[in-house]
Amino acid sequence: MAILTYIVFFLGLAALLAGALAALGYLRESFERWTLKLAWRVTLLGALLILLTFLLRIAQVGHLPFANAADALNLFVFFASATALVVARREALGPLLVFYLPPVACVALVAAYKVLSVWAGPPPKNLADVPLLLHVGMVFLAYALFFIASLTSAAYVYQSRQLKRRQTTGLFRRLPSLERLDATLFGLVRLGYPIFIFTMLLGLVWAFRESQLLTPAWWLSPKVFLSFLVMGVYAVSFHGRALGVLRGPKLAHFVCIGFGSLLLLSLLLRVLRLSSWHFYVEV
Repeated sequence: MAILTYIVFFLGLAALLAGALAALGYLRESFERWTLKLAWRVTLLGALLILLTFLLRIAQVGHLPFANAADALNLFVFFASATALVVARREALGPLLVFYLPPVACVALVAAYKVLSVWAGPPPKNLADVPLLLHVGMVFLAYALFFIASLTSAAYVYQSRQLKRRQTTGLFRRLPSLERLDATLFGLVRLGYPIFIFTMLLGLVWAFRESQLLTPAWWLSPKVFLSFLVMGVYAVSFHGRALGVLRGPKLAHFVCIGFGSLLLLSLLLRVLRLSSWHFYVEV
């Protein structure tokens, strides 16, 4: 079972890398539409193989393997790939794969590094509590939506700058209009924001049900603080766009900078080993 899981995972990784390369091939001046179709189909294969990997891991360890970085990243890669493919299924939005697939492939490479270092160790802890399982699983779906939203905002910023410079050749003329990009960006935020709110509520339910596992001041943990920052950034994005305060370039810059800042802060907390500080009771 373990060997089969490794084989399926690395086949999925190869497919995602091939999809990213095919998407980048679209940047050539002598571009062809078939490169995007190839990228879409190969990435679909890669996403399905990554999902199969996750299912094989469930069969291997006997429960949902949410408690380690390798399996969590694989779940994120699947959600991010699936979101990118759903957005780009319309021909007008297909060129966005140039912005979507290379970053997703990079995350898959990080997952591969974690796979090699984590899967050889002991099996992950079983998170048997239902609210916690739903919380962890759905939070990665929300993160994937925010990730693709940030890449959409980068596409908007690129398109806007090209327009200001009057550079109307190359990738510019193949990307969707600014209005279409703005609507796509808001659609992703509009979907991810309530999902994240729901996961936060599930996390609170679990925290009160399993309070004996947490310190009395668990709500002061950096991971909790970061979660509220995420909620704040996307609350402003969603409600600002809905009220017409953040539209077009304002929304794109806010989402792009907001996501980048949150990502850097999350990485810093992990490097400093502070993500779960003052959260769990020491045993």
